[in-house]
Amino acid sequence: MKLVIFDIDGTLTLGGGLGTGCFFSALEVAFGTCPIPRRLDAYRESTDAGISREALEIALQRAPSVSELDRHKQVYLHLLEREILRTPGAYRPVPGADRVVSLLLEGGEWMVALATGNWRRAAALKLANASIQLGESELPGGFSEDGDSRVSVLRAALERAGAERQGSDFDRVVYVGDQLWDLAAARAAGVDFVGIGSGEQGRVLENAGAAVIEDFGCFERFLVRLEGM
Repeated sequence: MKLVIFDIDGTLTLGGGLGTGCFFSALEVAFGTCPIPRRLDAYRESTDAGISREALEIALQRAPSVSELDRHKQVYLHLLEREILRTPGAYRPVPGADRVVSLLLEGGEWMVALATGNWRRAAALKLANASIQLGESELPGGFSEDGDSRVSVLRAALERAGAERQGSDFDRVVYVGDQLWDLAAARAAGVDFVGIGSGEQGRVLENAGAAVIEDFGCFERFLVRLEGM
């Protein structure tokens, strides 16, 4: 058995910035106008929890409390669900992503998991809206509840996937993502990586040493990358 772990935003789903907009709007709804950066790459971490913590530190000029962090999270999830319901096709799959996930689940050679910077509920909303099905069980993998850093999330996914295998080792483990922070997390966790990206984004990943494909339009080509060939 081999293990493939997918990021979500930009890897499995495309949302045109809807989630990011809701995330930062939730800070203003919950805490008033906040003079904070609205670019994800302006923050030290690349998870909902990590960005929320740092943004609130900037806005409040102190460390946020657990209740303040939870307040932002709940307002964000409410706004995200509302905007998804009112926006037809808010999220769509990266070309071929829905088919690739289904084929991998049906094939029996690869276990499929997630390692995403999203909070678990946000991940579920985005995947469902993009019609990406991961089977009938609870979403497997690592989420922002598992830590502020992307490598913490990935390690949580690895631990849970291993638990399902009752401690048996995987013959191969590959993390699939679209950002340099995904590549860095894969290297820190000691797993292989396949990048998803076209144009400049694809070149950035390639220049960093990643094997890259544009999208999942050709399952056979993606499978070759997964196998490390």
